[in-house]
Amino acid sequence: MQNVTVYTKNNCVQCMMTKKTLAQYGVSYVEKNVEEDEAALTFLKDQGYQAVPVVFTNEQSQKTHPFCT
Repeated sequence: MQNVTVYTKNNCVQCMMTKKTLAQYGVSYVEKNVEEDEAALTFLKDQGYQAVPVVFTNEQSQKTHPFCT
């Protein structure tokens, strides 16, 4: 089974819709809120991301992700 991690922040409409869509299709996920988890924020910044939501699966390597520098 595929592991999915969704990086979010509080009061983010796009984040809420991403989670709603995943739930609609029966995809279970782990949520990491970058406003509450400093390690998650640092991780995303290190990967080159500047906005959320960001969705990773266990099949994606952060080094080969198309949006990473």
